[in-house]
Amino acid sequence: MLPFQQIQRWKLEGRSNREIARLLGKAPQTIHNEIKRGLVRQQVRKGKFEAVYSAQHAQLVYQENRKRSVRPIRQRKQDREAIEHYMRQNYSPEMIVKAKGVQVPVSTIYYWIHHGKLSLGKEAMLYPRKAKQARKHASPYFKPAGKSIEQRPDSINQRLEAGHYEIDTVILTRAKNQCLLTLTDRKTRHQLIRLIPDKSAQAVNKALTWITKRLHRQLYHSRQRDRIFSLIRCLSSK
Repeated sequence: MLPFQQIQRWKLEGRSNREIARLLGKAPQTIHNEIKRGLVRQQVRKGKFEAVYSAQHAQLVYQENRKRSVRPIRQRKQDREAIEHYMRQNYSPEMIVKAKGVQVPVSTIYYWIHHGKLSLGKEAMLYPRKAKQARKHASPYFKPAGKSIEQRPDSINQRLEAGHYEIDTVILTRAKNQCLLTLTDRKTRHQLIRLIPDKSAQAVNKALTWITKRLHRQLYHSRQRDRIFSLIRCLSSK
């Protein structure tokens, strides 16, 4: 969608259509057509009228054109009644088409069900399709607590001395949600492993506190860790 307000402002400043097209990264013909669609007749002074571009009028024209561009749904009464009848008998859309011979595409039946075009919704289906889970994306504004692994000293990266441990979790089974908390020495690969109920920050914090209390504090000089833990500040204060 084009920025109608910007086009109106630039036209009032006297910019050409080609210059506006360059500023918006559009083809000059696209801007020419848009300005032509958004022209309204306005009185500039007494007895004189001119055709000027109006962002508000252009927005209304765009919305009306979008409404007309959508293909109207054609639904025969006999098809709708047949689909609803077989759905009440626990037939799936695939079986309604293949076994009962209803002349409607399977994808169309699913569309009608999910968009309220039938008297029955997806709750009436015996095996409703599961919606695709949205992928989780890391927020660009996320700031992890504590220092990042990339900020550790070169002596740790070069594995010159023992006592620098990395922390990670290994999930045992998704059913019970249990996992192993592992501390691995970067040089000797010596490991400390403890079973925790889940990989939450609270469970990890509790296990690390237990290890810290029962092992000598000089056993490891640093604890570099993945960003999955969010209570490192609490640990640093203990």
